[in-house]
Amino acid sequence: MSKKKINETKEMEKKVKVKKTPYEKRKFAMKIAGWIMALIMIFGTLISIFGMLLYK
Repeated sequence: MSKKKINETKEMEKKVKVKKTPYEKRKFAMKIAGWIMALIMIFGTLISIFGMLLYK
């Protein structure tokens, strides 16, 4: 292949990348927030269970 064709294919690959829409960004952020909340809830549950056992 010539250098011109190689450069054209690289430019085409750069153009193929599609930016995320605002909807997709929000959806991803909500997934992360959901996982963080789930971990906090699990941690809180464990603390409450073991806290009652240690209070005795």
